[in-house]
Amino acid sequence: MDVFLKPKQNQIHIVQLVIGKIIKNNKIYMDKLVKYLKFILLLIWQLPQSIVGWAMMLFFVIFGKVKLLHYINNTFIFESSLMRGSISLGTVIICCSTHADKPATIQHELGHVKQSKYLGWLYLFVIGIPSIVWASIYRRLGYRNYYHFYTEKWANKLGYVKVINKTTNYYSYYYLGIEKNILIS
Repeated sequence: MDVFLKPKQNQIHIVQLVIGKIIKNNKIYMDKLVKYLKFILLLIWQLPQSIVGWAMMLFFVIFGKVKLLHYINNTFIFESSLMRGSISLGTVIICCSTHADKPATIQHELGHVKQSKYLGWLYLFVIGIPSIVWASIYRRLGYRNYYHFYTEKWANKLGYVKVINKTTNYYSYYYLGIEKNILIS
């Protein structure tokens, strides 16, 4: 009787191995498919600001010098010689040369990227335009701290950047889970 059960058990074992391999291979393809779908849906969700960001990049590529610094969580971080500050637009962050070397600024800009992911098509109206206006007038209004405005406070919070001393712009930020301190000028 045992002799007759063994071939059947072997057949069952072979079928289990084949099914397991198919499921494993399909899981790999499904993981890739989910990753690409997530990227495409996120791109559509952030379409207006991404179009502006990539248009700026095209301008900087044509008229200036651009260097890709990082690619983090579907976000491209560039350095451009034509920038005077930093800007986050959907899937693009563009930094000036002085900001590109400051991880706290990169973390802050990644906070703006999270805002873009949360707000989608509303980002330019709720964050982008007010932030640009604030950057151009905050000193004339008597504020010494650029990060006082709601768009910048929220970006700092989402980017894990916290103010230590408001008068000297001394900040603490978390990078790779390690707390560091920096003076942002």
